[in-house]
Amino acid sequence: MNFDLILRRARVGSSKLTSVDIGIVGGCIAEIAPTIQVEASEKDLAGKFVVPGFVETHIHLDKSCILDRCTSEQGTLAEAIAEVAAAKRAFTEEDIFERARRTLEKSILQGTMRMRTHAEVDPRIGLKGFHAIKRLRKE
Repeated sequence: MNFDLILRRARVGSSKLTSVDIGIVGGCIAEIAPTIQVEASEKDLAGKFVVPGFVETHIHLDKSCILDRCTSEQGTLAEAIAEVAAAKRAFTEEDIFERARRTLEKSILQGTMRMRTHAEVDPRIGLKGFHAIKRLRKE
């Protein structure tokens, strides 16, 4: 098999002492073995632990990064809903896009591989959130 990359001396699972080689093809794990003997680009992990990427199953990218626009004095759900509703009055498609883009970049840098987002359809902002998030798919 032709590998794009071999991760050498990686730790996986609960094993603390033994390491394995991980063969990567097309960005996916194709083989895990004590030793993979092929010519390919290599990275020596020197016993570092390898884990799967994170999955974010519920996020509202259209409302990310708005803490500076909201206050929390009571800490109640009703207060949070009211504060977000007030903040949404100033949302533009470009504003939503830029905040969501920053959140995606941070998530990717921390190991998030998959994300399911929800875009709110609201009479106050119409489809701005939907259109901004849809643009992110194309970036």
